[in-house]
Amino acid sequence: MEQYVRFQDDTKETRELFMGQFSEATRARYPTPERLILAAVFDEVLRDPPVAQQILASHGYAGSGGVQIMTTWTRLASGVERRDDNPFEERADGWGFPTFSLTGKNVYLGDLRARFDPQSGEVLPAKRPAKN
Repeated sequence: MEQYVRFQDDTKETRELFMGQFSEATRARYPTPERLILAAVFDEVLRDPPVAQQILASHGYAGSGGVQIMTTWTRLASGVERRDDNPFEERADGWGFPTFSLTGKNVYLGDLRARFDPQSGEVLPAKRPAKN
């Protein structure tokens, strides 16, 4: 799975700066930026797996540079249904997630840090927006 995650600013320095923003326990559990990001992205799928899914649409957007948005409908094991827009990027070696930034330009570090328990390094459940 790690091959699906790429960074636009992938240097030894940016990797160290990125990982240095997480607790020692988190870094021990997820020793690379790729593993850390994948853990956060796929944790929800492991907690409440999809039981049905359908691609509703696929479309690019202006200035996307090969990024396609896949609009999907998903029913989760809990019975929750949702509609999501997920970006995918076409590269020479196939499709994957669009490139991430390790310097915080495209990564919401505060939100990402909040997903990991600083004591155990475990991924915490994603917070849901408050219902009105």
